[in-house]
Amino acid sequence: MNQPPTIAIVGIGGVFPGAEDLESFLENIMLARASAREPPAGRWLLDLADVYDPSGPQPDRIYSRRACFVDDFPLDTAGLEVDKPLRLEVRKSNAAAMGLYLGSGFRRVGEVEGYYGDGEDAVLMEK
Repeated sequence: MNQPPTIAIVGIGGVFPGAEDLESFLENIMLARASAREPPAGRWLLDLADVYDPSGPQPDRIYSRRACFVDDFPLDTAGLEVDKPLRLEVRKSNAAAMGLYLGSGFRRVGEVEGYYGDGEDAVLMEK
């Protein structure tokens, strides 16, 4: 008779939306609790009303007002390597995003004609 090998779980941990510890996370699963919610005030740089469009996936838009957020979790960036300079593309018509990036220290460095599938140009930005 074949017997499966014995396994010892030494420890387990994690960070989960709507649960401050593993026990709460497992309880949420057992009780089928949903953790999705609207973003907490100040969590996103853009106002939800400026980017929400329920008609489905579109560039520079979201189609759900709800997401899962981990609260009170400090991001420790020590050890993360981020390529410098930071570069991004923004639809030429997306004034809200362009204003956000310009206000965050990005600058316009060029344009790409017809970059998006619908033929709209992209503005290249760098920080």
